[in-house]
Amino acid sequence: MLEDFRDGKQICHLQKSLYGLRQSGRSWHMMLDKVLGKLGALPTNADATMVDIYVDDILTMSRDSNRIKQFREKLCKEFEVKKLGNVGYCLGVEFEVEKSKITMHQRGCILDLLKRFGMENCNPISTPMDPQTKLVKPTTLKK
Repeated sequence: MLEDFRDGKQICHLQKSLYGLRQSGRSWHMMLDKVLGKLGALPTNADATMVDIYVDDILTMSRDSNRIKQFREKLCKEFEVKKLGNVGYCLGVEFEVEKSKITMHQRGCILDLLKRFGMENCNPISTPMDPQTKLVKPTTLKK
């Protein structure tokens, strides 16, 4: 079939984006945005459930494990999903999961930076949160 195209006078028109093309990232984002909206995952300033997306990796976090389970079941109906369990490390952020909380930190990245600049033996100092920071209450849950 491809031998017919060797004369250089014929072209193909792609019906959808493929990996590696400039448009593929945008096409994936538009499709994912549509599916997430259909599943009820809408952007908010603060909410009880969080969906983090990096290219085609999706992290879901919520205090309500049933919400996560329902969301994942719906997502599995739309896409081929590989469940990898609880996250431990993603994009330079380490996650420590305890019974009632999840702690996110970048200790490993910071230690690498200190080592890179010969400061691994420096003395740490406490830096309090900016008093002008305004925390936002979570939006109400709609079921």
